Amino acid sequence: MHINVKGNAKRRLDELPRPARLDSLELLDSLPAEQRAAVRGRVIEGRDYEDLARELGCSELVVRRHVSRGLRLLRSLAGYE
Repeated sequence: MHINVKGNAKRRLDELPRPARLDSLELLDSLPAEQRAAVRGRVIEGRDYEDLARELGCSELVVRRHVSRGLRLLRSLAGYE
């Protein structure tokens, strides 16, 4: 699983082959709730940080931190780090 939220390299889970999608969703469910919500909103749904901050009741900086840490944990769980 490779998730990169920068520029044109962004890949949505629905573009992945079915087994990778299922593994990715299982890994996503293993994240802490705040990180899971931030990663799902930013990477899967493509929402902006401002919108997510409003929904999650925190600052954009905190949302960015949740996304960054969540993606790092996903890469680690998937064996990429």
